[in-house]
Amino acid sequence: MTAASKVFDLTDLLDRRHIGILIGKNGFNLKRIQNKTKAILQMERKEGDKTIKLCITGLPLAVEAARIEIHELLLQILRKNGHRIENIKSISGAQLDLGWDENGFTSLKIYGDYRRIVLATNMVKERLDTFSPTVRNTAVLNKKTNEN
Repeated sequence: MTAASKVFDLTDLLDRRHIGILIGKNGFNLKRIQNKTKAILQMERKEGDKTIKLCITGLPLAVEAARIEIHELLLQILRKNGHRIENIKSISGAQLDLGWDENGFTSLKIYGDYRRIVLATNMVKERLDTFSPTVRNTAVLNKKTNEN
Protein backbone atom coordinates (compact mmCIF):
# COMPACT_ATOMS: atom_id res chain seq x y z
CA MET A 1 0.00 0.00 0.00
CA THR A 2 1.08 3.54 -0.65
CA ALA A 3 1.00 6.37 1.83
CA ALA A 4 -1.72 8.97 1.65
CA SER A 5 -1.52 12.57 2.77
CA LYS A 6 -4.54 14.78 3.37
CA VAL A 7 -4.78 18.35 4.58
CA PHE A 8 -7.87 19.35 6.55
CA ASP A 9 -8.93 22.96 7.09
CA LEU A 10 -10.16 23.26 10.67
CA THR A 11 -10.70 27.03 10.57
CA ASP A 12 -14.51 26.87 10.65
CA LEU A 13 -14.55 24.21 13.35
CA LEU A 14 -12.03 25.61 15.82
CA ASP A 15 -11.24 29.07 17.15
CA ARG A 16 -7.54 29.95 16.94
CA ARG A 17 -7.41 30.34 20.72
CA HIS A 18 -8.29 26.65 21.09
CA ILE A 19 -5.43 25.28 18.98
CA GLY A 20 -3.50 24.55 22.16
CA ILE A 21 -6.37 22.42 23.45
CA LEU A 22 -6.38 20.45 20.19
CA ILE A 23 -2.62 19.87 20.30
CA GLY A 24 -2.55 19.19 24.06
CA LYS A 25 0.15 19.84 26.62
CA ASN A 26 3.52 18.98 25.05
CA GLY A 27 1.62 17.70 22.00
CA PHE A 28 -0.07 14.97 24.05
CA ASN A 29 -3.34 14.82 22.07
CA LEU A 30 -1.67 14.65 18.68
CA LYS A 31 0.92 12.13 19.92
CA ARG A 32 -1.84 9.94 21.39
CA ILE A 33 -3.69 9.93 18.07
CA GLN A 34 -0.45 9.23 16.18
CA ASN A 35 0.34 6.26 18.44
CA LYS A 36 -3.20 4.90 18.22
CA THR A 37 -3.59 5.24 14.43
CA LYS A 38 0.04 5.01 13.22
CA ALA A 39 -0.52 8.15 11.12
CA ILE A 40 1.63 11.29 11.24
CA LEU A 41 -0.16 14.51 12.25
CA GLN A 42 1.30 17.95 11.59
CA MET A 43 -0.25 21.36 12.16
CA GLU A 44 0.39 23.66 9.19
CA ARG A 45 0.92 27.34 9.90
CA LYS A 46 2.05 30.13 7.63
CA GLU A 47 3.00 33.63 8.77
CA GLY A 48 0.04 35.96 8.51
CA ASP A 49 -2.33 33.13 7.56
CA LYS A 50 -5.39 32.90 9.79
CA THR A 51 -6.33 29.39 8.73
CA ILE A 52 -5.92 26.30 10.89
CA LYS A 53 -4.79 23.30 8.85
CA LEU A 54 -3.85 19.78 9.85
CA CYS A 55 -1.90 17.42 7.59
CA ILE A 56 -2.41 13.69 8.19
CA THR A 57 0.00 11.27 6.48
CA GLY A 58 0.08 7.49 6.51
CA LEU A 59 -1.63 4.45 5.09
CA PRO A 60 -5.15 5.28 3.85
CA LEU A 61 -6.85 3.44 6.74
CA ALA A 62 -4.56 5.14 9.25
CA VAL A 63 -5.34 8.57 7.76
CA GLU A 64 -9.07 7.87 8.00
CA ALA A 65 -8.74 6.59 11.58
CA ALA A 66 -6.76 9.71 12.55
CA ARG A 67 -9.35 11.95 10.87
CA ILE A 68 -12.09 10.31 12.94
CA GLU A 69 -10.05 10.69 16.15
CA ILE A 70 -9.41 14.38 15.37
CA HIS A 71 -13.11 14.87 14.67
CA GLU A 72 -14.03 13.31 18.03
CA LEU A 73 -11.46 15.50 19.79
CA LEU A 74 -12.88 18.58 18.06
CA LEU A 75 -16.37 17.63 19.26
CA GLN A 76 -15.06 17.39 22.83
CA ILE A 77 -13.46 20.82 22.48
CA LEU A 78 -16.67 22.25 21.04
CA ARG A 79 -18.64 20.72 23.87
CA LYS A 80 -16.38 22.30 26.51
CA ASN A 81 -15.86 25.59 24.70
CA GLY A 82 -19.07 25.63 22.70
CA HIS A 83 -18.53 28.94 20.90
CA ARG A 84 -19.49 27.48 17.53
CA ILE A 85 -22.51 25.71 19.00
CA GLU A 86 -23.56 28.91 20.78
CA ASN A 87 -23.22 30.78 17.48
CA ILE A 88 -25.53 28.28 15.76
CA LYS A 89 -28.00 28.55 18.67
CA SER A 90 -28.09 32.34 18.55
CA ILE A 91 -28.49 32.56 14.77
CA SER A 92 -31.03 29.75 14.34
CA GLY A 93 -32.98 30.20 17.56
CA ALA A 94 -32.97 26.41 18.01
CA GLN A 95 -31.81 24.59 21.12
CA LEU A 96 -28.82 22.27 20.54
CA ASP A 97 -27.83 19.49 22.91
CA LEU A 98 -24.47 17.81 22.25
CA GLY A 99 -24.17 14.45 24.00
CA TRP A 100 -22.06 11.33 24.33
CA ASP A 101 -23.04 7.73 24.91
CA GLU A 102 -21.18 4.92 26.67
CA ASN A 103 -19.75 3.68 23.35
CA GLY A 104 -18.08 7.02 22.61
CA PHE A 105 -20.56 8.07 19.93
CA THR A 106 -21.60 11.68 19.73
CA SER A 107 -25.16 12.83 19.19
CA LEU A 108 -26.57 16.24 18.49
CA LYS A 109 -30.21 16.87 19.33
CA ILE A 110 -31.87 19.92 17.84
CA TYR A 111 -35.08 21.29 19.37
CA GLY A 112 -37.36 24.02 18.10
CA ASP A 113 -39.96 24.74 15.48
CA TYR A 114 -39.50 23.32 11.99
CA ARG A 115 -37.88 26.44 10.50
CA ARG A 116 -35.34 26.73 13.33
CA ILE A 117 -34.49 23.03 13.20
CA VAL A 118 -33.89 23.18 9.43
CA LEU A 119 -31.69 26.28 9.78
CA ALA A 120 -29.65 24.78 12.64
CA THR A 121 -29.31 21.44 10.82
CA ASN A 122 -28.01 23.19 7.70
CA MET A 123 -25.53 25.23 9.74
CA VAL A 124 -24.22 22.09 11.47
CA LYS A 125 -23.88 20.29 8.13
CA GLU A 126 -21.98 23.26 6.67
CA ARG A 127 -19.55 23.17 9.62
CA LEU A 128 -19.01 19.42 9.24
CA ASP A 129 -18.60 19.68 5.46
CA THR A 130 -15.75 22.16 5.89
CA PHE A 131 -13.82 19.48 7.78
CA SER A 132 -14.30 16.68 5.28
CA PRO A 133 -17.02 15.67 2.85
CA THR A 134 -17.19 12.21 4.45
CA VAL A 135 -17.81 13.52 7.97
CA ARG A 136 -21.44 14.43 7.33
CA ASN A 137 -22.56 10.84 7.94
CA THR A 138 -20.83 10.55 11.33
CA ALA A 139 -23.07 13.05 13.12
CA VAL A 140 -26.40 11.86 14.40
CA LEU A 141 -28.93 14.64 14.07
CA ASN A 142 -32.06 14.01 16.09
CA LYS A 143 -34.80 16.47 15.20
CA LYS A 144 -37.54 17.14 17.72
CA THR A 145 -40.12 19.89 17.58
CA ASN A 146 -41.71 21.71 20.49
CA GLU A 147 -45.38 21.27 19.71
CA ASN A 148 -46.64 21.39 23.30
